[in-house]
Amino acid sequence: MSVERKVLYLKPGAKATAGLIEAVSERGREGDLKSVVVASTKGKTAIKLGEALKGVAEVISVTEFTYSDDVKKSMK
Repeated sequence: MSVERKVLYLKPGAKATAGLIEAVSERGREGDLKSVVVASTKGKTAIKLGEALKGVAEVISVTEFTYSDDVKKSMK
């Protein structure tokens, strides 16, 4: 049995967000994603990814900071 995986490297920063979301959404349409882990400093990428994957996969966001209450509320 062989496994083939696509690896996508993006430069860090807000400019890469749209490409990241498109790539993960495409992968989610394949139907076998359950969870996605994303690093998100301010929570914006996590929220956008969560919206794109709603009903497809759970989004888990990690950060080195504490998100504001407004951001936490948006993530639920």
